[in-house]
Amino acid sequence: MQSVTLSLRIIAAEVKYFIRIALAVGLLLTHAVAHAASAIATSETAEGIAYYWCTDKKSVAVAKSCAMTSCREGASRDGASAGGCKVFASDKRKGWWAIYHADAGGIAAGFSPDRQEAIETAYQRCERDGTGCPINTAEVFSDGRLTPPTPQRWVTRCVNANCVRTYDDGRRVPFTACINPSTRSAFDNVDGSCAGFDMTGHANWM
Repeated sequence: MQSVTLSLRIIAAEVKYFIRIALAVGLLLTHAVAHAASAIATSETAEGIAYYWCTDKKSVAVAKSCAMTSCREGASRDGASAGGCKVFASDKRKGWWAIYHADAGGIAAGFSPDRQEAIETAYQRCERDGTGCPINTAEVFSDGRLTPPTPQRWVTRCVNANCVRTYDDGRRVPFTACINPSTRSAFDNVDGSCAGFDMTGHANWM
């Protein structure tokens, strides 16, 4: 009888141990999965749209509320209207946001688990809106727990302004390049900008 009682106590202790392990793993998984939501809120200013974001939140609702609070708090500082704050975009996944500033003052945002895809999505939306996109390159940020990928190598081939960039992983990105009028050479920028140096090594308009 004593042997049976001892065996039951050992089994009970083992069950409690495995329950504690299961609960701990469950909590870790819940934290890892849940804290990825993000949101962007915007408000108009005299110079265009100001935007504010919150990342790494446990739900989209919390991320939206946080972004709205950031917008209201930053409105007076940035010359925006606190009463004009509204949620512009949100996503529940872990990933990257890219934002382009259009010449007309608006913004276009793109989200993706892939950093480069987020940039390309934002640019395509900005171009689609027809608001003069863009002078500046995209602003890119993640949910706070991602790090930029290792820089990739690529080769770009152009026929006049029609270019295709091929990355070392095989991904191909077609784009329309800016042409330097002095050299008639394309700028290797997938966003179509004239920033930096063209493919012959000359700066813009030189």
